[in-house]
Amino acid sequence: MAIGNSLVKRRTIMVGREKRSVSLEDEFYVALKELAVNRGMPIGKLVSLIDSRRVTANLSSALRLFVLQQARDGALSPRQPNPIRSEDAPTGAPQSMPSVS
Repeated sequence: MAIGNSLVKRRTIMVGREKRSVSLEDEFYVALKELAVNRGMPIGKLVSLIDSRRVTANLSSALRLFVLQQARDGALSPRQPNPIRSEDAPTGAPQSMPSVS
């Protein structure tokens, strides 16, 4: 999938006995599920932990920031960068994302 093509989707996650609604792009949701599996816990439990420690007012933002930090820390499996389609790329932009070491 090209960058910029992911739609934000409303998702309902059971956190304890409570339903929590969050808006996340597919990539963030998949990464969040991967992090939960890696920790041996249901996604609701991981969301509960993130929710209890967040400093932002918005749970969806807190989840994105958590996934970003975990990716920076190497907790997610590496993936090949997705090429940017020419119609998505700004004028003069490279056609693929540079690799990050």
